[in-house]
Formats: sequence, structure tokens, C-alpha cells
Amino acid sequence: MGAGDDSEKNELEDASGGNTEDVNKTDGALESEEDVAFPNALTGEVFLEAANSSHPLLWANFAAWYTWSPNGRSLELSNFKYSARDNGRKKGNVNIRLQSAADTGWRELTTNGDQNAEWHEIPGTLTVAGDVNSVVVHYDYTYDLNNVGDPHLGANKTYRFIPAAPVITGPQGYVSDLLVTVSGIGAAFADGTVTVHNANGDGVLGPVANLSENGIWATTINMPSGLETLTFYAIQKIGNAISGKSNQKTIDWAPTTLTEPAANAIVLADQLVFKGRGFPGNRIWAVFPNVGTELSERASVNTNKTWQAGGKLLASGRWSAQAAYQSGSEPIRYTEEHRSFTVLGKPSITRSTATKDMSFTVYGTNGMDGASVEVRLDVIGTPVGKGTAATNGSWNARVKVPPGMISLVAEQTYQIASGLSTAQAFKVRPPKLTAVTVTTPTDTSVKFEGDGYTGATVQITVVSGPNVTAPAPAPVNAGSWNTTATNWPFGSYSLRAIQRFPDGANGWIDSQPYTFPVNLILPDPTDITYTPVYQPVFSGKGFNGATVMLFNPGGASKVAPDAGVSSGQWQSRASEVWGPTFKRKVHIKQYLNGAPSPTWQEIEVTIPPLAPVMNVPVENGLSPNLNGTCWPDAVLTLTFSDSTTEHPVENNNGTWNFRRTEPFAPEVIHTATLIQTAAQQPSPAASRTFTVVLPMRQPVITDPIPNAEVGRELIVRGREGMAEASMQVRDAQFQTDLGEPKVLTADGEWSVELPVLAFRRYTIDAQQTLRGGPSERSETVTFEVVVLPPVFDVPQPGSDLPRTMVLSGTGMPGGRVDVWLLGASEPLIEDIFVGAEGWKAEVTLPVGETTILARQRFEGRTSKDTAPLTFNVVPAAPFIETPATDEHIGRRVVVSGFGVPGDTVTVKLGDAALTVLGDSPVLEDRTWSVTVAFDHPGGLYDLMAVASSEGFHSADSPPRPVVLGTYRPSIDVPVAGGWVDNPVNFEGQGRPGVGQVVSWFNPDQVWATGLPVAASGWEGGASQALSAGGNWCRFRQTITDTVDGATASDWVESRRFEVLLPTRPTQVPNSR
Repeated sequence: MGAGDDSEKNELEDASGGNTEDVNKTDGALESEEDVAFPNALTGEVFLEAANSSHPLLWANFAAWYTWSPNGRSLELSNFKYSARDNGRKKGNVNIRLQSAADTGWRELTTNGDQNAEWHEIPGTLTVAGDVNSVVVHYDYTYDLNNVGDPHLGANKTYRFIPAAPVITGPQGYVSDLLVTVSGIGAAFADGTVTVHNANGDGVLGPVANLSENGIWATTINMPSGLETLTFYAIQKIGNAISGKSNQKTIDWAPTTLTEPAANAIVLADQLVFKGRGFPGNRIWAVFPNVGTELSERASVNTNKTWQAGGKLLASGRWSAQAAYQSGSEPIRYTEEHRSFTVLGKPSITRSTATKDMSFTVYGTNGMDGASVEVRLDVIGTPVGKGTAATNGSWNARVKVPPGMISLVAEQTYQIASGLSTAQAFKVRPPKLTAVTVTTPTDTSVKFEGDGYTGATVQITVVSGPNVTAPAPAPVNAGSWNTTATNWPFGSYSLRAIQRFPDGANGWIDSQPYTFPVNLILPDPTDITYTPVYQPVFSGKGFNGATVMLFNPGGASKVAPDAGVSSGQWQSRASEVWGPTFKRKVHIKQYLNGAPSPTWQEIEVTIPPLAPVMNVPVENGLSPNLNGTCWPDAVLTLTFSDSTTEHPVENNNGTWNFRRTEPFAPEVIHTATLIQTAAQQPSPAASRTFTVVLPMRQPVITDPIPNAEVGRELIVRGREGMAEASMQVRDAQFQTDLGEPKVLTADGEWSVELPVLAFRRYTIDAQQTLRGGPSERSETVTFEVVVLPPVFDVPQPGSDLPRTMVLSGTGMPGGRVDVWLLGASEPLIEDIFVGAEGWKAEVTLPVGETTILARQRFEGRTSKDTAPLTFNVVPAAPFIETPATDEHIGRRVVVSGFGVPGDTVTVKLGDAALTVLGDSPVLEDRTWSVTVAFDHPGGLYDLMAVASSEGFHSADSPPRPVVLGTYRPSIDVPVAGGWVDNPVNFEGQGRPGVGQVVSWFNPDQVWATGLPVAASGWEGGASQALSAGGNWCRFRQTITDTVDGATASDWVESRRFEVLLPTRPTQVPNSR
């Protein structure tokens, strides 16, 4: 299109009918719609490729540079360029249109478009009001063709407004407060909003920033809970346009805290350390809250935000602290937390110069209220006492320590141990002596001895009395001491004894004194003993040269001759035989130069009786004669080993004899034990052992009885047997033994099995032998060995047997049995062989009462007939075929099975009443069936059947267990006559449990199983496609509630429903 040719420009306007929005579609021109945005930039390049679908080989491109104002309220287009396909012509038209908050309309940039495929610049700019969102740039190129209509090529693109991202200027690094002020630049005042976000998750950290006209902005953010390091960025939003993310900043929260001591911790006074966290470089120390008293040295926070300051030495007790901190020259600040803790110092032992007993009270200070204080020996650490500190810090402990100069330390424990105090020395004296034993081992010496403290030295001094030399000091060894004084005359003395213990400095620590008297006189005789024999000997210790005299109580008569003391010993035998004696008193003194010892010495003499004499027992049947000798006045008691009974025995002035009336068990060792009692004392026992011999008993034969008929295998029975005796049965006629002897295990009845006997007459007797001694032979018994009648095992009298039965019994092995009906001329069964297990034979008889008998034949001999045996022939028990075992049945069920044609079968319940449910004849094909209608509650039942004929009844058939389900659930879907599609859905009502749906035609074909049944009903879909056309289904369920004991329901059937063919276009909804 040539320059000045307004017809084509008008055509551009006219093609839209005045609507410039549709101009790009004129004459097949194409416009591509595309969003373009350049993040974090307000400027960008416009590039459009114009085309026309009617002229696919033509093209024309346009390029320019756009610039958004910071607030998105205007956009300027500049630096125009274009290019078009080369055809050598130069009259193309370039038209541009901008649409945003305003519409510039089409602006023609040139009418002399050079179409040589090169880029050509067009000077100028074009501005449009912005909507803070986007601008649509439209491009139309009128392509200049030769002598034909010029086509329009068109394109457009949308260029989004992206606000400039703000810039964060701070903070960066460490911060000491949870509230942090973030500031920056680059905000669009009055138009934009700036928010700060967590780089981890993009969450907003604070309110919208405050903006200034110069673009500076600021906001306060909260440090997220639990974080100490935070990285964040900012974004700016103008209208609905959101900028890209700003630069990121990272801060580290470094609050000032006090972490140690831990809250309510107990710390040792000399180990008190304060620790915490803070802003690196700050000075921090611990102070008493609200007072400011410094509790620690001052420390600096290191680069890892921690600090540590040694505590000052504090008194034991409860303390509270807070951290004081200062940054540079700023004012001192304090943490809000007041940390409580307990200081546990070492206790102090109060010094004392007084000499202490080995048990005394130690006092001290600097205790922790309620703490346990333990006092120990210094160095070795042995605990010696405990106490408890009072509120004011004082404490005391009762201690037990060894004597000498000792050093004590104390330690208090208040959950933890304080450590040992400074040692304190004490002077401790040994214990006061409590007793001194004084003896005169010789005529010229006095011995002092007693218990003392090992390591101490006992010193005795004479307080008053004759002028004598004191005994030498005595060291205490192993808890005892002794020392001896010599040549002390008789007289009264007052003595004092002390224990002395070294003080470690060449001195002594003396105990409290112990004063005691000593009276030296002729001593009493000592260590007096006697020999416990019938004439006792007395002996003991005495004073050399003295004479010892022994008297009866009162001193009127002597019990033994006087005895002189030589080498400190004396001895005298009683003047007469005393015999058994009980606590007889003897009074003893010694005399020297006519002067007696001061005190009568009394001893009690007890002499037990000797054992009596028992001579060898003299045999006298089952109770021997016993005799012997004894003490004349003794009481005699005799016992035997087979009884606890005590037998008194008469004492005939020193002799005795006895025979027990009760016989003793023979061939058993017995013991007789005799004790004599004299002077209130039992003697040792005298005993003898003996045995007696049992007389043999004559056995008696009780079976067989005289002239009895017996079989060849015979057991002879009798009485008067003797345990452990050997019993032998003899053929008295021929005087030969019949079989081996049998050892009996008990007294009384006995039995002996004989070998197989010959068919003949026998005369027998029996004899028993015990320990080689034979008894008299029994009386003889005569009997006849014959063939015995057989024995019936089946039937038993009055029993019931089916028509076809097996008769069985026992007989003589190898024999033959014939069975007869009573009154019959021919046997019912004959020639039945008798084996080792007996005999048996099958026979069929009519129903009714029947009487039979039998006889046995063996080696040409025939037994007598058995007694007539009457029993009943009854029908055989019928067989139940259906229902099957444990089958689920409903209210109505057909019970069927097999029996004998002509019988009547009655079906009944296996309950206590054996309730009859119905009966049926057995047909010629041996089948029978009974339709049963139940009016019982659901549950487990047993069915039984009985066959009857001519008034006789069979045994019950084996119980057939079934599960009766009388409850009837419902099938509500599919509805009657409904049309349904596959897969078919089933619904209904029931009781809690699990159900299944099966085909009505073939119940073995399960359509849906495992369907839960709840109070709201049941539902489920078929697991397979149902055949098209008319269908019925059946439903049954288990029952899990406990309302009536039922465990399963009855079967219920649906009404007919129709399954549609797969191609049917519509479907009736599968619902009620």
C-alpha cells in the first residue's frame, strides 16, 4: 500500500466495523495470544510474528522495548523495529495498538514498509495508562503486493506487570531480641505493600511494612518459636501483581539466658559455676535478683553464644540469681528469669579442747537446713556418727571413736555430698574400767585381771590398807589384762585402777578412775566336782595346808572323810553307796589353823540310775519269757518294737520277769526295750531282739464242690491260705502233683490254675509250705471233668437285636456249637467252630420275642443244653441321609433316609423329652421321608430316627446334629418385577451377623458372600454376572446376637426380578 493511500487505512478501520478489537481477524490475519513477563524487571522486549492463514508464505515481524512505571500505572513502548518477507516492494503498513487501563486505538507507525526481510527502525514512542496488571500489544502489518489486494498479517501478546522486588538492607547476623525490625528500600509508596517471609516454607513473619515516599520501608517480625537461626526475604505487591523475592538475610537469635545452675539444682559451694547463652561480645555476670549483689565473676560471651563465670563462695542455703549483661557502654540490663538453686557448702566442726569420752557429741556450723551430716575419722574415712543440720545451719552428731588424739572431718548430704570439712582434732580418753577380778592363785600372790581396751595400759594404785608394793602396770591385749602382786598379807585394801592411752606426744590420756575394795582372807574351796557313780568321789581346789570338810546340810554329819589340800588340790570318796540320787545337797568348807573359810560352798549331787539287765528271751510260743535284774526301788517300763504300748513290770527287790499276752508276728525280728526310773530319772535302755515262729494252717478247698461237673480248664479255689506260702494241688488218687505250686500273696482265700485235665473223675487235695514247713493236707474233693455247655455273650437275656444279628459266645477251643430255637426239631445254626476267641455266627430272624439254647460237642462228647435264653428281635435302626451333618435348616425341612421296607420310621428330637416330629413308612425302594415343621427357637439340635414293626422298636439312629434357623430375614432389593443391570445389587433386613445370597435354581452357586448384617440392614453386589431374564435368589445369614440363642436364620426367597441384556440402553435404578 503506497504512501497517502488512505483507502487501505480506511479498510483497516472498516474491517472491524468500527470495533478495533476484532481488526486482527480481517482478511484471514492471525494473532497469537501469549503472556510474557520478565521477573524482577520493569522493562522488556516486545516481539511479534504476524501471519495470515490465507497467505501462509507471508510473514512480518515487529520488535520494540517496553517500560512499566514502578507503580504499573503506565507503560511506554519505544525503539520500534519491523521486518517483512522480501518481495522487493516498499509500501507495507505498520500499525500498533496498546490495551491496558486505557486503549490507544490503532496507531500507524509507517506506510512505507520496506519488504526486504531486513530489520528497519521507526522512531517514536507510544504510551498507555496501565491497570497494574498487564498490557496487550496488537500488531497489524498490511503486506504490499503488486496489482492484487494487500492482505493483513496480524499478531498480539500480553505483557505482564511484575513489580520490582524490594531490597532488604538489614538486619544481618546476631540479634538479641525476639522482636526484630527488618528494613529496606525499593518500595512503591502509596501503591505497593511489602511483606517479609520465612525462606523455609514462605510463611509471613510479620505485618505489612510501613512505606516512605523515598521507597524506604520497615516492619517488625517475630522470631518463630523454637528457632535460633532465621533466613528471610521480602516481596512487594502492587494491585494483584506480585514481585519476585528480594535478596535474603539471615539472623541468629542470641538471647541472654542463665542455664546453669539448673532450676532447683543443688551445687557444691566450691564448684558453683554460672553458665548461659548471650550475644557474642556482651559482658555477663550473675547477681542476686532485685538487689544486684554480684554472685559471680564477670565473663564475656564467646562466638558460639555461650558464657561461663565462676561463682563466689556462698553460704549453704537457698539462693536465687539472674543474669546481668552489658553491651559495650550501654546500660546494664537483666534477664527476667530468677533462677533458684541450693548451695551446699562444707560443714564446719566446732573446736573443743576438753578431753572426751569415746562417745561424745560433735558440734558444728554451716549446715544446710535438713541436710544429713556424717562425721568420719580423718584419712581413713570410717563413719563414726550422724546428725541433721538445723534451720540456722548449726548441727551436732553423736560419735563413737577410739581413744587417743583423733582427727575428725564432716560431710553433709543434701541429695548430693558436700565434700569433707577441714579436720578438727580431739583428745579422747579410754573407757573407765567397770570390774576387776581378784584371785589368790598362790598363798603369797594376789592376781588382778579383767576386761579392758586393747592398746591401753591398766595401772593399779593402793589407796588405803597395809603398806604393800602395787602391782606392775598391765597392757591390755585382745581385750583382757592381768597383773600380780606378791607377799600381800591378809587384810582390807582400797585400790584404784585406770586405763591409760598414749596421746602420740609421749604423754598419756587417762580414763576415769575405778575404785574397788580387796579383802584378803582364807578363800573358799573352788572348782568342786563329783563323779556321778553310785558311790561318788568329790574333788576341787583349795588353799595349800588347809583341810576340806564335806557335810550334810546343817553340818551335823559328814558325807565323806576330810581331805587335805596339797598342790592346791583335794579329793574324798563318799562314805557309803548312794545309788541313784537326785539333787542331794552337800555343804563344803576348808579350815586352816582352826579358822574356816568364810562361805559354805554348796553343790547338788545327781546320780542317774544305770541301765537294768535283760537276760536272753526264752521261747514260749508266739510270746517269749523275759527276765533280768534292776535297782531294787526302781519303777520298770517295758516296750516292744511292734507297738507304742508301755507295759509296767513288777520289781521283785532287784529282779523282774514278764510275758506279753498279745502274740507277736511270726518270722519278724522284734525288739524288747526296758527302762528303770529311780531318783526321778530314767535310766539308759536295756534291749533284746527275738523272733517267733507262726504255726501252719490246714488249707480248705471251696471250689469245685464235691461231685461237681467241671471243664478241662479248672481253677481250684479255697481259704486258710498263708501269705508267702507255696500252695500245691495234688491228684490224691494217683498221689501226683497237678501243675506247679503257687506262692500266695495274702492270707485267707487262694486260687490255683490247673493244667488241662483229662475227661475222667478226679480226687484232689491241697497242701501249703512256708519257709520249709509244710501244713497238713486239706480234705479231699471229688469231681468229674466233662464237656460243658457253651456260654452266650450275645444276646443277653431280655436284650434287643436286629433281624440280622451275630450270635457269639465262648466255649471249649476246638469244639463245635449248635444253636436251637426252643422247641424246634432242627438246629437253627449248627457246627459253629469254637476258636481261641470263642464262637460267633450270623443269623436272620423275624421280629418278635425269641428263645434259644445251645449245646457243645468235643471229641465225640456232647455237653448238656444251656438254659433257655429269651431276647427280642427288633428292626434295625434306620439311616438318616438328609439333612447332612451340621446342615443349616429352616422351619420346614424334609428328613429322609433308608430303612427296611414295611417298617415305620419315626423322627424325633434328641432333647430330654425325645419330642416326636413325625413318622413315615419305609417304601419298597428302602427309602423314607418325613416333612418336619419346627416351632422351636433357632439353635443347635440333634435329629434321631427309630424304626418300628409289630410293636417292636429299633435302637435310636446316631444323632444327626443340625443348625435350626427359624428367624427369617428379608430381601428388599431387587424389588418384585424390577429390572436390573449387572452387577446386581442385593439389599434387605436382618439381625447382626453375616449373610450370603445364592441362586434359587442352584443353591451351590453363591452370588454374594460375607455380607455384614447390621441393625440398619444388609447389602452387597453379585460377584458374577447373572444371566439375562427372570431370576430368583435366596438369602440366609448367621446370627451373632444373643437374644434367643439362634446362630443361623432360615432361607428366604426373593420375588422374581428381571436382569437386562447388556445392550439395553436404560436401566431401572437398583433401589427400593
